[in-house]
Amino acid sequence: MKPGPMKYVVAALYCALLGQTIGPFFEKLQQKDLVQPVLISVCGIFGAMTVAGFLDNQHFLGFGGYLLVALIGLIVARVGTLFLSDAKESTTSARKVLSTIGTGIFAMFVAYDTQRLKEDAQQKKKHPDYIMATMGLYLDMLNLITNVGGALDN
Repeated sequence: MKPGPMKYVVAALYCALLGQTIGPFFEKLQQKDLVQPVLISVCGIFGAMTVAGFLDNQHFLGFGGYLLVALIGLIVARVGTLFLSDAKESTTSARKVLSTIGTGIFAMFVAYDTQRLKEDAQQKKKHPDYIMATMGLYLDMLNLITNVGGALDN
């Protein structure tokens, strides 16, 4: 089914809302002078994994189920750290470890989503869903930024 104009409006509103909610995170990074290192790291990771996704012959597509399970595990672990607020030092170190693991997971998601785009183009689908593909890569980039920022944050 061909995407209608409402899908574009909802995607634009979602991106705008998400951009507004991530503002405090960037302010925190800016106060610690970490914005430039985070963005440089994310651009390097995103670029490298995009190239890997384009050059690899569909091997990343086999990781889709594993990436979903890893993402669910990451979410459960992050919710678990909310209950460890008694020990501040252990919570901080746990969050850094989870941010590092999250960086690896979302780096793999970049390659996976790139290969999905490549496969759709090779199959010459009649009505490819560019909105969902773009949202996937946008969320990968956003999650990379928050995870790299969380790993570098002291």
